[in-house]
Amino acid sequence: MLFLVLKEACRVEALQLGTMARLERALALFLVVSWRIARLMPLGRTVPDLDASLLLETEAWQAAYILA
Repeated sequence: MLFLVLKEACRVEALQLGTMARLERALALFLVVSWRIARLMPLGRTVPDLDASLLLETEAWQAAYILA
């Protein structure tokens, strides 16, 4: 599930980074994002009315809402 989110949602295969250091930094960030999304997906399916502020900071869920 984690790598599916990393590949499909974060689209890491489309990254055009010039150096290994840039790729490592991007993957470190995207792995954290993917882990959080993969952790939240089953909850969204089983408890869709769960308040987002219980799991995410206000700024985080507001940013996700704007991006969606």
